[in-house]
Amino acid sequence: MKKNILFFIMLVISLCVNAQIQRNICGSKLAYSSKNDVVTYFKNKNIKTTWKDGALIVNQLKFAGQTWEEARFSFHKGKLYQVFFTSSSLTESKGLLDGKWDYYSDLIKNKYSKYFISSMSADKDLLYYDDITLLKLVYSYYQGRWIFSIIYTDSNLLDDINASVDSEL
Repeated sequence: MKKNILFFIMLVISLCVNAQIQRNICGSKLAYSSKNDVVTYFKNKNIKTTWKDGALIVNQLKFAGQTWEEARFSFHKGKLYQVFFTSSSLTESKGLLDGKWDYYSDLIKNKYSKYFISSMSADKDLLYYDDITLLKLVYSYYQGRWIFSIIYTDSNLLDDINASVDSEL
């Protein structure tokens, strides 16, 4: 009995330690879901969407226990390559945004600490990478407002985008 309990505990710890950065977001998977898959998901949930600059926009979307001012689903060659969640001081107080930053930065540090690669320009710009997915948390002042964002990006599709831009130069 003790061996079974010990085995179970070790299994749970192993699963937690080897967790990859989340790729399944709002019923869609980075690098796998098509534009149609993502649109259909929100349509089936009766969630209104709009298009802006080639990205699917969902306002007031609930994700990870919070309602986000905007979620932007971006595509490359028809596949989902980035999901960008944003809240700003246009709709929330700076104090509430401070709380979101504290909560999510601590949560992600604890969950993905082994994938941490840098604190970009300040301590409120964190980047995690697991060889497949980039996860970036940003809290900054931009165009007259405070903005907190969580950004999930497929690194292979991002490399493809960068290569096509580089080849044009």
